[in-house]
Amino acid sequence: MASIIKVDTIQNATGAFEHARLVQVQSASKADAFTTASTSFVDVTGFTIAITPTNSANKILVLVSTQIGISSAANLVAIQLVRAISGGATSNIALSTGASSFNQSAFAIPANTYNSEGVSIMVLDSPSTTSATTYHVEMKVSAGTGALGRRGDDTSTGSFSSITVMEIRT
Repeated sequence: MASIIKVDTIQNATGAFEHARLVQVQSASKADAFTTASTSFVDVTGFTIAITPTNSANKILVLVSTQIGISSAANLVAIQLVRAISGGATSNIALSTGASSFNQSAFAIPANTYNSEGVSIMVLDSPSTTSATTYHVEMKVSAGTGALGRRGDDTSTGSFSSITVMEIRT
């Protein structure tokens, strides 16, 4: 037998009305691998998610989980999280502030080519819009071939990647 709870309002301890903070959730996954030999950031095919905020004051919590690897030891592989509003220009929303030309959201230097590194990115973004907002992951390498969703040297291995966005009422 199912239970049903019905209420007209929910109030906090001071008697003020409290609404839900989580407005909407969108999620996408990537089960296949992506590789690149580009030394400039390129879009990771199929690793994107869109959300249309209901209020321009709301925030978007973005969660990315994946694995990255490189084809040869001592080379770097990096990913960055970027945002585009209404198909406009992209902005890196999780950029490190180091002095390196390899600034990014996350990077890995696997000890050898048989490794891949688990990577997660979590950002509370303020897009300040009610227009469609797209988040996607870009990737680059210092040299060699970088892989997302598998080891750098082995096409038979693989891992699951996901990107989730949540609109939070402010």
